[in-house]
Amino acid sequence: MFGFWSSKPTAESASTPTPNTTTEDPLASLDPSLKALIDEAQPAPLPNLPPKFKAKAQSTPAPPIPTNESELEDLHAQIETEKAASLASLQSRETQNKAIHEAAWANCAVEEFAFINCNRFGTLWERSTGCHEYSKKFDACMRLQKKTLKAMGYATAGQIGVREGKIKGHADDLYMEYLRDEDQHKKQQNQA
Repeated sequence: MFGFWSSKPTAESASTPTPNTTTEDPLASLDPSLKALIDEAQPAPLPNLPPKFKAKAQSTPAPPIPTNESELEDLHAQIETEKAASLASLQSRETQNKAIHEAAWANCAVEEFAFINCNRFGTLWERSTGCHEYSKKFDACMRLQKKTLKAMGYATAGQIGVREGKIKGHADDLYMEYLRDEDQHKKQQNQA
């Protein structure tokens, strides 16, 4: 029985010893059709990186390894300051996200109140569906308010002041305008 790795034996090959595979190319003894198949299956070479990426990779040398105690202490101090800066950035981002969430929640109080009333006093059908329509309106309000407040730079400095109050009011006005436009669009569709 013959496999892909061997060819049909001939009288010549039966009398000659097999070559030493450690010094010669192991693919040399393969069937030519199998060699062609292997060559076709080779993965395509990766495209060359654009020059700007090559320049970045070559221009940023690896930091030197500290050789004495003072260099090690300097490296440790640098790591600590970078860590403190990143933690401060993370905390300010968390503070901003919390302030944006609270402002959006305040701007969507009407939708939340309608949702809560539906859960308490809605019809059996509304309550059995989890007041889906009211929930959808409240979720949409929160999502749009958060996007608007973030885009307008609400609480970027981590402080809530007069500027933030104006931004919050403007975001609420934009949402109310959006609702009016949506209602007009629905009325036009119903009339058509």
